[in-house]
Amino acid sequence: MALVVKGRLQALVFISQKPQSFDKAWLESLFSLPELSRSVRLNCLSGRSPGDEAQTGPVVCACFNVGQASICQAITQQKLSDYQQVGKVTRAGTNCGSCIPEIKALLAQTAKAL
Repeated sequence: MALVVKGRLQALVFISQKPQSFDKAWLESLFSLPELSRSVRLNCLSGRSPGDEAQTGPVVCACFNVGQASICQAITQQKLSDYQQVGKVTRAGTNCGSCIPEIKALLAQTAKAL
């Protein structure tokens, strides 16, 4: 959970049943930024620095740090047709659910491309 006031990061809390590794130096640097962009906020919630996006694409599911490229790859390679299937394969959309509309849009976009 992140507390952002007037665009500035004020506090971060990570709670997990499993041990996690975070980019602590990057997270600490966020407190000095005057404002967080949308992509930085999503990365912040996952504890992963934007450099991690190079392989997975922009973060779609902040709960499990699942990127757009990872979701699209799963959709095309495994011929997924609904967001529940995407969740089973990638975990995206299986926690808070706020990314489900974006997953549905990626499903529609990928279906058009096939």
